[in-house]
Amino acid sequence: IFSRNGLPDMIVSDNGSQFTSSQFQEFCRRLGIIHYRSPPYHPQSNGQAERFVDTFKRALLKSKGEETSMESLQNFLFVYRTTPNDALPEKKSPAEALMGRKLKTIHKLMLPSRATRKVIEKLPAYEVGCP
Repeated sequence: IFSRNGLPDMIVSDNGSQFTSSQFQEFCRRLGIIHYRSPPYHPQSNGQAERFVDTFKRALLKSKGEETSMESLQNFLFVYRTTPNDALPEKKSPAEALMGRKLKTIHKLMLPSRATRKVIEKLPAYEVGCP
């Protein structure tokens, strides 16, 4: 993820061994990343991550039998990443907050584009009785 999106200013994590290791701490120090850990045995401190895990589990349970696991995962992640989030500045979606632009979604395809609106405006109005 870092090679694609660049280095974060900070990382918030739980106290999993992968995050408490001296190797990870050195990695963060060398790259100038501030690392915050939630207090042990207090997952509420990392509310956004806990909420995501809960949302993810519920979505997977609902989709059982409808799609393959990979399709279900990809669909969930796309919807989650493109949905505005109250916890983010200006209620942006996670994708918009990360990339600085909105991702194209199927909903956008349903809306008329500017080009379509211009063509419609130039069409003659239909009146009753006109052939």
